[in-house]
Amino acid sequence: GFGWWSHDIGGFCDGFPDDELYVRWVQFGVLSPIFRFHNCGDPTLDYRPWCKEEKYRSASLAALRFRSTIVPYLYTAAHTNHLGGVPPCVPMYFGCPDHEEAYHCPGQYLFGPSLLAAPFTTPAHPETGLAEKVVWLPPGDWYRFDSGAFYEGGRWTAVHGSLEETPLFARGGSAVPRDADNVTEWIVFPGNGESELYEDNGTDMAHDNGEFRLTRCTQGREDEKTLRLQFRSEGRFDNQKPIRIRLRGFEVPSLHSEEVEFHREGSAWVSSLIVPSTGEDVICHFDDPPQALSHWSPERFWLLIRTFDLNCHVVRQMKESGSSFAEEIQRIAPYRLEFTEAQTQLLVQEATGCGISWRKESSGQDFVVWWNHGKNPAFTVRLSRCEWLAYHEIFDRGDTPGQFYIIPHEEAMRGWKFRANFLDLSWLEGGNDKTGRRERDVARRR
Repeated sequence: GFGWWSHDIGGFCDGFPDDELYVRWVQFGVLSPIFRFHNCGDPTLDYRPWCKEEKYRSASLAALRFRSTIVPYLYTAAHTNHLGGVPPCVPMYFGCPDHEEAYHCPGQYLFGPSLLAAPFTTPAHPETGLAEKVVWLPPGDWYRFDSGAFYEGGRWTAVHGSLEETPLFARGGSAVPRDADNVTEWIVFPGNGESELYEDNGTDMAHDNGEFRLTRCTQGREDEKTLRLQFRSEGRFDNQKPIRIRLRGFEVPSLHSEEVEFHREGSAWVSSLIVPSTGEDVICHFDDPPQALSHWSPERFWLLIRTFDLNCHVVRQMKESGSSFAEEIQRIAPYRLEFTEAQTQLLVQEATGCGISWRKESSGQDFVVWWNHGKNPAFTVRLSRCEWLAYHEIFDRGDTPGQFYIIPHEEAMRGWKFRANFLDLSWLEGGNDKTGRRERDVARRR
């Protein structure tokens, strides 16, 4: 319940030699209510990002610049909290108390009313060059904040990223206000919803006398090809910045609006500036119904291949083969020996939406989760335990879209194992190897 908090980025004392973890700590701080570099005052502990090696410096400064842009969003969350609302940072079970999964997804949290943060906190795998985060997304539509890629909620998924990337998701129907070169830019994600922006002069208590402005952005689909955005403001604060709209996650070949002009920037559609007033309506007309932007594509496949640093001759052969590896990942089978198990598993996870993760919770319980979004029968999971003469097993032949299983501490101590088959391209085994007779004190407690 402690929603306003911070951490000593880089560590309070005793030095901090791991620069990769330093970057991840900065990214975590950026997505925290209060951001600060702080230590015990030891002059040998210098946590300023511009004192780091180039790749760590650039990643840290990019995170800092991102933080500065979302201050309007965080300031609005602070205002909501001030009025008696929820803090800007809450655990998943605050928003999803009826979902058991929400109590077993550490390292992710709701950041303000529209965002879900899941910063990387483990090092990049030496064979893939990417960090991994297994994330649970609540029911509903979710979009990657940076790309607008669509993720269906109510399921687990694995997210992979480079040193510069931080997993951040936006709720469908949300509009996130940010500062962009003294312009208020609303980043709009598909769906129906209402979002707010609170503004005052930020220097004194004039807001107590009514000198503030509250702007609501309401969006709704009138039909498959029409999106209406309504901006309504109230209050006496006159120093309002021009408005710009950035549609992210709307995959359409073209759109037009009578109120403003739109142009394409990457996968997003960006409007011309709108002069603020007490109310503005912007109606977007699509030539075709917007499609969901997939996070998996041929471009993503070849980006991963470059990250893996494979033999250049093998990569050339793959390109010259003409095979559509992104559409059917099993086509990498002839080149299987060129990939490590970790690389193959990552490709299968991203291409087919299936995977498995085993972790130990702070309570001491083991926790295993597996997901198979497409119910692909070529992905199978087997969990097993042998106790005395009894054998217990859970076997998923791809029949379910995903499950999670909590292994009680006493059972975990007696030995659980798992094996996952990734489309016959790779296998993953884990668990512990303490099978056999249970200890006497455990039997007595039962």
